[in-house]
Amino acid sequence: MPTSRLTAAAVLSLALFSGPMAGETTLRVAGSDLLGGDLRREWEGLAAERGVRATFALEGTRPAMEALAAGRADLALLLLPAHEAPPEGDCLSFALAFQAVVFVVPENSPVREMTLAQARGLFVPGESGGFEKWGDFGLEGAWRERPLVLHALAAEAGLAVPLARSLVWPGLELKPAVRHSADNVQLHRRLLAAENALGLTVGAPAERSGLRAVALAANRSEPAYLPTMENLAGGVYPLRLILHLTVRRSALPRLLPLLRILLREEAVPALAAAGFEPLPWTRREELLIRLESIR
Repeated sequence: MPTSRLTAAAVLSLALFSGPMAGETTLRVAGSDLLGGDLRREWEGLAAERGVRATFALEGTRPAMEALAAGRADLALLLLPAHEAPPEGDCLSFALAFQAVVFVVPENSPVREMTLAQARGLFVPGESGGFEKWGDFGLEGAWRERPLVLHALAAEAGLAVPLARSLVWPGLELKPAVRHSADNVQLHRRLLAAENALGLTVGAPAERSGLRAVALAANRSEPAYLPTMENLAGGVYPLRLILHLTVRRSALPRLLPLLRILLREEAVPALAAAGFEPLPWTRREELLIRLESIR
């Protein structure tokens, strides 16, 4: 290989993997078990391809927080509700992605927005104000007598039901009439089959899918918001989890080679496949610049 090409390759290698002990020690990542084995394998593979040795122990957010505090992890991927702050002290935390609990309807449905109380009335049985027909929700005309057709992503397939049960109807079960789907593909197919249907899931449907998200308000005095990235990052969409990237400040120099991988575009597909909405490219680049500037 010509000398100029060798020099260019050396410069690129230094740019990608610069940092104390890069490639010489194993970086320990702990995190939420809800990220899944596919993401772990994908990210470990990306790190290995770039000469960065890293192990991912995705055993749960609480174990990850304990490992970080005890010095058994250098970086943690913590999935927390919006009201719970990530660790502080020697730790630095940044939002990496979001998971939104979303109510979805067919495109032609007249349901455009709802409050959390209305969502409770729709999905929880025996509640004061519990709904059986769309007229109970407030729809008029031909929709007044139409029955509710309710669907939800199964609890083992995502956090929609567990998070809603925690934040909207604590400790209560869903109505027996709610039909549970094994994944979003099945859920979306069922929603498209009945225009009076409503689904509870994670993540907004794709454009031109025939489905759309319902705007959600914390209460009647608050505006309703759609689960857009702007509203998720701005903290105004009521039902969301935040995936925090949390590092021990003392480990940051060693972690930079790995952080350059996790914050770049090639790491995004695994996050999206796990049901997360990653920060936009520009926001991740800004975050990486901030991390590289910390001394």
